Amino acid sequence: MKTRILLMTLALAMSFTVNADEKLTKEQRDSIRMEAYRQEIALDYSMPDYSTSKFDESIMGERLAKLLRNLDKNKEQLGNKQAIAEILCSQTEDLSYCTVKKFKILDVTKRGDTITIGIKVWLEPNSAHISDTKLDLIFVKGVSEIMRTNDLFVSLSNTIR
Repeated sequence: MKTRILLMTLALAMSFTVNADEKLTKEQRDSIRMEAYRQEIALDYSMPDYSTSKFDESIMGERLAKLLRNLDKNKEQLGNKQAIAEILCSQTEDLSYCTVKKFKILDVTKRGDTITIGIKVWLEPNSAHISDTKLDLIFVKGVSEIMRTNDLFVSLSNTIR
């Protein structure tokens, strides 16, 4: 655990350090940041392709099953609801702010190097008049393009150790 925290800290520090001889490009900094997320989240891609609605370690691997059980067990925590709300708003054009009433993990699918976690989300009244919707959390090669999704899963990772 200490090694992973140190690796993440060093990778993030390196991504913001500007060497006098060589400046890192935005792409290089992003690549370092994504690799740090990939190491911290540590999803198992050795499993064959699957589609399931159960958090079954024999299907999706022990790590992902633990992460999802943790999220499901703590779905009433304000921090998890806020994270889901922020992710949803980032993916929904008409929704700039929302409050999550509740959410439920529906299914998990792995196809090649892509893992998709389907979540049903119920919302408080909002400006877009969306009462419920499906949110897909997509990880390609162990990371999501949405930083808030990565942050959520790093947080979940830290609590299952």
